Amino acid sequence: MLLRTFAEHGDVGRTAASAGQQLDADIDEALVRAWLLAFAELGLLEAPDRTREQLRERQRQTRRRHYEDRWNDKLRALLPRLRELPYYAKTLPAEPPGDDSPIDLASLPVLDKAAVRSHFDEFLPASMPAGGIRWLSTSGTTGERQQVVRSLADWDASQPHTWALNRVVEAARGERFCRLTTPFCDGSECHLRGASRAERTRGPRLSLDSGLDIAALSPARLEQMAAELREHEPAYVLADPSYLAMFADQALRRRLPLPRLRFVITAYELCSALHRQVIERTFECPVYDAYGATEYGALAVQCEAGRYHVNPGASSSSCATTGPATTPASCSSPPSTSD
Repeated sequence: MLLRTFAEHGDVGRTAASAGQQLDADIDEALVRAWLLAFAELGLLEAPDRTREQLRERQRQTRRRHYEDRWNDKLRALLPRLRELPYYAKTLPAEPPGDDSPIDLASLPVLDKAAVRSHFDEFLPASMPAGGIRWLSTSGTTGERQQVVRSLADWDASQPHTWALNRVVEAARGERFCRLTTPFCDGSECHLRGASRAERTRGPRLSLDSGLDIAALSPARLEQMAAELREHEPAYVLADPSYLAMFADQALRRRLPLPRLRFVITAYELCSALHRQVIERTFECPVYDAYGATEYGALAVQCEAGRYHVNPGASSSSCATTGPATTPASCSSPPSTSD
């Protein structure tokens, strides 16, 4: 409506008056100018001979610039805080970037596990952040387990942004759910094997006791897991796909009654097409795969359409080219320290 009015009159004042009349609200010219500027950035005020693909490319470029500017601002604000830590005080560039210049990620130190292990104490602040911290350990899938520490306040602030990328998942946040994975799944090395149900329950979450060998579950263990699932009445299950697929296959073969779930979230390892097929057939609900890291939590999740979306607060990357701009020669980003 606003675009049509502006196209007809070409006058901000008349557009504001017309919009205010149609919306029965006070619309001032400053607000209309802000809207028109945003529309122009997205290419919506371009000449009519622009193709749809050209408009989409213009909008992609605008979004890319928006995220680049946002990340430069956030990283520029973070660098002074990092310099307070002994490790970064000696590894960050001596001269901070200017207020208007983009930050070259290649000039920043890239962490690997060896650096974290060798300088662990140098990453800790003089005083721990308010609200407590969480000590975690990586799984050790591809190497020695790595201890990491995370602010609980920062953890709680970051995770909702990832789950909000899927509206179905977002709607179920805070409801009861069950988790199924290795008994050593937790970043704090929980050792859940043989633990009582009370010990495996934390708030709305019930961790199922899978035992050490999910492929050799006894009939009694299968029935216990199925019974706990039914009794907990979860809205969804968060699971390692191979663990859940093996449990689901055995439960289906034995015709064990299972609760009706809204969805399943798979994590901890890639959900294969075979695992997804078994889980969907057993629980008759959608399966959404998530990608995460011990030191951050959930980084990305599939939306309702099955596409992966990354939490924009979880990562940053840059590409360098040696040829045409459309052919990246190399990309670099701060790597995850988890396995």
